[in-house]
Amino acid sequence: MSHSEQLRQYRIRQQQQIQQHQIQREPLLPDNNLNEPLLGGGQGRYYSDFRNQQAQSDNQQTKRDIYTDLMFNVLAMMLIINFGADSHCGISIFMWCLVYFCILSTRSLTNLFKLKLQENQFRYYNTFTIASFIVIDGLLLSWLIYGNILFYSSKNDCNQMEGSRVLYNLMFVLLLVGYFQMLVYALLIFCLPCLIVILRHQERQRAGIVPSSAIPSIIQSLTRLKFDNQQFKSEDQCSICWIEFKSDDEITPLSCDPKHYFHTKCIEDWIRTGKNTCPLCRQPIREL
Repeated sequence: MSHSEQLRQYRIRQQQQIQQHQIQREPLLPDNNLNEPLLGGGQGRYYSDFRNQQAQSDNQQTKRDIYTDLMFNVLAMMLIINFGADSHCGISIFMWCLVYFCILSTRSLTNLFKLKLQENQFRYYNTFTIASFIVIDGLLLSWLIYGNILFYSSKNDCNQMEGSRVLYNLMFVLLLVGYFQMLVYALLIFCLPCLIVILRHQERQRAGIVPSSAIPSIIQSLTRLKFDNQQFKSEDQCSICWIEFKSDDEITPLSCDPKHYFHTKCIEDWIRTGKNTCPLCRQPIREL
């Protein structure tokens, strides 16, 4: 065999070893798709098509719900105009009920527009959603407060007028619904901080991230040994820094698997980033 042929085969073996090490270190890469099912080939495409069909079906159902709400609001405005235009009492109950359903119709149209933006993957969809919620729901809340002031004012004698009694009862029902909405908003305002803390804690647990106060105790619990190539044969490189182990290097095997060992300094730096999971198998380094 010629020298050039030997050199070519040597390079091929080197490439194979590099690829093998890359495959072994694949768990260290970011887990961008932890929630995706491990499907391959046609199964993966089938799942993707099924998910797209499900999303389209959900969008169609949402559209139908929005159209139903919009038609109900328009019908309510038509009935108010038909039966309440001639109502006269101490407060502007006709105008209040009409504007209330106009705001609800605007919210339905905005929800329909948001759905279109979502389908077209509009860049500022989240910004538009937040802005529309603040403007429209803020206006609705303000109108409910104004209606509450009108309803309980001394000028309200609409229940004594024959032509205004229907609108009086309607306004009373709408205000009751408004009280419930205010209660929901108040609960959200008071409970949102607690909910954020709980969700962040659950997210940190799923990601294996621990609070900084627990890091010293995890590091202290690590086992520290001298590297012996006769004892540790499964890996000749640290999976964190990719540097080969040398004789008398201080290493740390983890309790999840004796074959999962790393430079002690490397695993300590790994833990200092807030991670309490093995870099290879994602099992907890120490149960907290």
